[in-house]
Order: sequence, then structure tokens, then C-alpha cells
Amino acid sequence: MGRHDPVKGYDLLLQAFARSFKGQDVWLRLGGGGQLFDELKAIAGSLGIETQVSFLGPLERESVAEELRQADAYVLSSHYETFGIPIIEAQACGLPVVATACGGPEELIDASNGILVEPKNIDALAEGMVLMRRSHDRFDSVAIRERCLATYSPGAVMDQMEKIYDAALHATRKTDDRLQGETTGTRHSGD
Repeated sequence: MGRHDPVKGYDLLLQAFARSFKGQDVWLRLGGGGQLFDELKAIAGSLGIETQVSFLGPLERESVAEELRQADAYVLSSHYETFGIPIIEAQACGLPVVATACGGPEELIDASNGILVEPKNIDALAEGMVLMRRSHDRFDSVAIRERCLATYSPGAVMDQMEKIYDAALHATRKTDDRLQGETTGTRHSGD
């Protein structure tokens, strides 16, 4: 799910998928669109996996959620990410994730909810997807969803933001009180 541009590594995803699952009873569904949409379809054709890959185009929010609910796992093949909202969306649906360790995913994925692989490495991504296919039943989808919602639901995020603001206000008040005490408690000669 996402825009089809070079930083997302969809070309590597297609190559890794072909190495791992060509001719098998496994499907890859890609949502989104963008500058590489036609090129990615051509790559799938050249790899001989065009019947196993569905290019869904841009999806509305409800369609994204439905696609995720129907999936067995989510794969993020990005070269870099600052956070990884698609990972959170997948986890909110209880999906385990295979993702490149490209910046943001390292904060979101551990052995309980997914597999991290080296970015820009077709072999590592292929191995991660094969491992996920073999072991995706060991992941507890209810626990993945509950942990995600406990951390990233609107209420959980608001609680975290309130704590941050309270801490900042407390620190500001301490600084203001200290500065107030310094200006009223000392006088310099010649004032």
C-alpha cells in the first residue's frame, strides 16, 4: 500500500517474490499508484509472475483495511522510512510484517510481530518472505492488534502527548521559578 516510487523498493519486492514464490500458490497484492505503476507491471511480466501479482491501484481507506484483513502478512520493502504508517495499519489488523530495517521499522517490529531484513537486499527480502510464509501461523494476530492499539490508537497517542506536555510544562515552571528566584534574590553593586 503506498505510492509507487523508487524509495519504496517495489522493484526489489517483485524480484524477491519471483525468487521465492514463482509458480506457487502465493499471491502478492500491491495497492497504490504513482510514477512507477506501469514499470512495475512490466517487471512483473518480465519475471513471469504477472498472474500472481495484482496491481490494485489507489485505494480508499476502507479498501485498504479490507485488503489488510484478507492478507496473511504485510511486506514493506522500502529503502528508508522515517516511521512506517503502513506497518501500524497492518498491525492494527493483526498482521505480522516483513520489513526492511530502513530507519522507522526497527522501532515497530520485533520477534513477536514480524521479521526485519536488510534494506536493498533482494536475497534477504526473499528469505524473510519465505520465513514468514512458513511461520506466519506462529504470530498471535490478536496480540499484535492489541499491542498496536495500546500504543497507536487515538486515545493512547493522546495519553502519550499529555505526558510529554505535562513534563514540558513542569520543566518550564521549574526554570521560571529558578529564574524568578535569581532575579529577586540577588542585587549587584551599582544597581
